[in-house]
Amino acid sequence: ELPYERDAIRFVAILPAQNRFEAIEAALGANVFDQVRASLQARQTTVTLPRFKYGSESVRLDEPLKALGMTDAFDADRADFSGMTGRRELSITAVIHKAFVEVDEVQTEAAAATAVVTGGSSAPAPAMPITFDRPFLFLIFDEPTGQPLFLGRVVDPSGF
Repeated sequence: ELPYERDAIRFVAILPAQNRFEAIEAALGANVFDQVRASLQARQTTVTLPRFKYGSESVRLDEPLKALGMTDAFDADRADFSGMTGRRELSITAVIHKAFVEVDEVQTEAAAATAVVTGGSSAPAPAMPITFDRPFLFLIFDEPTGQPLFLGRVVDPSGF
């Protein structure tokens, strides 16, 4: 787990044991993520991550939002965004989502977040290097709420 600026956003990388990637990925859920985070200990270490860059295609979210019950906002006769304009003339016609994550030698960038790696303690344990040279999972989440912001997988780290 690496903190971003002000510790509000965190980057977590999960490096499964050799040949365990599929099993860990299949089991990944909120409780597994909580267990992984609960087992973490602060240590000084050297982390080697491959450079990678992922961007999703644009995804339309109109129908999923309507299926979740957000129908009035899409209906021109029932939508009420008068708090924004003073008039009831607006409705949502489309919701489009696109994600971007880039990790390189200096920083992690995800929707304008920049990583600042910190480390050290009053009595550091010997540095244990961690090299992400096989398939791994990563998650960027909001620390105060625990909500995931990005979830991804790197299956072939040698390809970057």
